[in-house]
Amino acid sequence: MEVKWKDIFSNNKNLFIVSDWEECNEDKKQAWHLPTKYDYFSAGDMNLRVGIVASGDVYREEEFLLAGVLWGSRLGNGARTVVYFVASDFSSVFLRALAELGGKLTGKAIYWREKLTPSL
Repeated sequence: MEVKWKDIFSNNKNLFIVSDWEECNEDKKQAWHLPTKYDYFSAGDMNLRVGIVASGDVYREEEFLLAGVLWGSRLGNGARTVVYFVASDFSSVFLRALAELGGKLTGKAIYWREKLTPSL
């Protein structure tokens, strides 16, 4: 089943610091060397960039973290950037790694459950 992330994010605006998400297309994913199995979204302005990397399936934590850091660095281009990692589960190691991100890049974890309403 395909997850309609944009609808989910639009219905949960209170969780994110921005709205009006744009989805990253496949061509941009390839051009920016992003892992293609995740979904990427962006929003924000010149002073604050915000991105989402989402996984509806089981993922490898190292790859998911790398995907989010790559996405944030591409989006930010030197500006303050927040990346939301949306997945169904996070290990304590992954959450500690997010806490270690620094500089202009901040990471936040959001739990997603398909069967819950609202799902985030």
